[in-house]
Amino acid sequence: MSITTDLRHAKREAVDQLTALRDEAKLLLHLLSMDARTRWNQLEREIAAFEELADRDGQKATLALQDTALGLTRTLTDFMATHMNHSVGLLTSVRSLMIAHVRTCRSDDSLARAAQVMWETDCGAVPVLTGDTVVGVITDRDVCMASYTQGRRLEDMRVDSAMSKALFRCGPDESVGAALAIMADKRVRRLPVLSRSGKLLGIISISDVTRWARSLANPAVEAALTDALAVISARPASA
Repeated sequence: MSITTDLRHAKREAVDQLTALRDEAKLLLHLLSMDARTRWNQLEREIAAFEELADRDGQKATLALQDTALGLTRTLTDFMATHMNHSVGLLTSVRSLMIAHVRTCRSDDSLARAAQVMWETDCGAVPVLTGDTVVGVITDRDVCMASYTQGRRLEDMRVDSAMSKALFRCGPDESVGAALAIMADKRVRRLPVLSRSGKLLGIISISDVTRWARSLANPAVEAALTDALAVISARPASA
């Protein structure tokens, strides 16, 4: 095997090892606290610089690449050990926390019907179906705002005129950490839980996670929950 071939092989191994570790960390990124995400962003910039170095040829560049990869691999390993070892609770599946028996309404129901369902079930949000497909969510706030802005009786307004048509969802086998990340990103407090075929299986709310977190007493879970609540509750930036 020639020196050139040896160098290329060493470069490929260094790149592959770091890439695999980086991808593993990215899969668990939703488990991290805000401070940890700041540190992760710094690491991402360092990895981007590493990838630029990986495009260079020659023995000198390859040796520098190996040294850089070794340093970054150690840094990433320490980062994951420090920030993720106590986050196992956040890997709990959504299925374990979701409410499975969910009342729904239909898109062509009246808002009075939606309000009735909320009253009977003591909940603030109801998934909306067209046929067997979830097409949105209607909340108690949506009903109140529709009544105020349209100035009509609830019996005379349809659910699809007031519901949120942007459907944010999660799957039953996704982690609680991933569900919290979606809630924070979309600034919502509830997510319908759908199967791969789109069937409604349940609903998970930030209240469900809060009750679970209280019984768990896990610092990583509490930190992720606090971060999500802070983002969801933040005032929108003024225009």
